[in-house]
Amino acid sequence: MYDLTNTPNPHTAQGDARVSPSHSPEAHHPAGVGSEQPKPQFLAMLREALTEPGRISKAYTLFHAYSFGNALWIAGQLWARGEPLAPIASFNRWRELGRVVKKGSKALCMSMPVTVKAKADTKQAGADPGTEQDDSRRVLFVV
Repeated sequence: MYDLTNTPNPHTAQGDARVSPSHSPEAHHPAGVGSEQPKPQFLAMLREALTEPGRISKAYTLFHAYSFGNALWIAGQLWARGEPLAPIASFNRWRELGRVVKKGSKALCMSMPVTVKAKADTKQAGADPGTEQDDSRRVLFVV
């Protein structure tokens, strides 16, 4: 069994739900990193998300139009950047809503299913090119 109270955030380890997480990305990165972009410590972030009351439910309510996996992934990306959880939309959707996207804003990654046509192997016994067997569909997940 893992000890989920062993986190780098002392407020979470003490169970103080009134304290918001640190908004500096450096709080979730290893110390002593030079000028290169530091990598977030996902295990520590997951521990904090699981031990801080309300964090996962807030992410789910803000990103209800997305799958649970995408909602957690988006919340993790925002958390790693030190940005608060807020409603998100594509660039074109914000334009439709009459909103302006801040210059220099970075995109978030999400997983999206895409259906593609794949040609069936015509060497199969009884397969005739041009029949319905020739057009099969496959679902791929892209980021």
